[in-house]
Order: sequence, then structure tokens, then C-alpha cells
Amino acid sequence: MDIGELHFFNPYAETRETENRLPHWQQTDAVYFITLRLRDAVPAHLRSQWESEREIWLRFHPEPWGSEVESAYHKRFSGAIERWLDAGHGSCVLRRPDCTKIVAEAIRYFDGERLAMISTIVMPNHVHAVFVQNPEHPL
Repeated sequence: MDIGELHFFNPYAETRETENRLPHWQQTDAVYFITLRLRDAVPAHLRSQWESEREIWLRFHPEPWGSEVESAYHKRFSGAIERWLDAGHGSCVLRRPDCTKIVAEAIRYFDGERLAMISTIVMPNHVHAVFVQNPEHPL
């Protein structure tokens, strides 16, 4: 699969929206950045505190947001989770070479068919992947 020119999410272009537990936005030719984490990568007490603080923050900052408020949200809430992942909480079984190999092979399994993988990295307790989805194989 040839990825050609890379495109980021365009809020003005056609978007296919689906929902399971969380909403999923799909857009043809868009670049996707995903993070997968082990269940214990964010300790329960930190997650509970984060959820409580986020709930209160959202009550005082209803959408739609301006760019400053959105930036503050991501710095405070998205940034916290990223910092916790990088701190190496949990079992960190992905530090084991045999586990790293299994996950790396699995995440690249459909590369060139259902998606074009741009980059992946397996960290001790989480995984990052950047890819372009093949429009014939939606999420």
C-alpha cells in the first residue's frame, strides 16, 4: 500500500463516526496516532483522581472550547496520562524481549494490506503506532 502524501485530520472534511465504548472518527487518507497501554500502566488511584478532577474541570469548562481552553485541557489531562505511562508504572512486561517481539509483530501484521505503518515503538508498559488506514478496511 502506497501512503503517498500524508494528511492530518481535517475537521471540515467528511468524517465517518462510529462508537463503541469511545467515539471513533475515521477520515480517508488521515494519519492516525494511537497509544495502547497495559491495564496496570496507570495505577488505579491515579486514574480515579484524574477522573474526579476531569469531571469537575469539565463542569466549569463546558464545550465548545476556544484554543486556549483546549490547550489547557490537553496539558492537564492528556499530558498527565502520558507522564504516567512514561514513568513506567505497572508490570512492564513489554520490557521482556519475547513480549516486545510478539507485540511488534502483531502490530505490524496488516502493514501494507489494511494499513500503512509509518512508525511503531513498544515501550515497557505501552505501545505507540503511527499509520494510515486503507479505506477498504475501516476501523
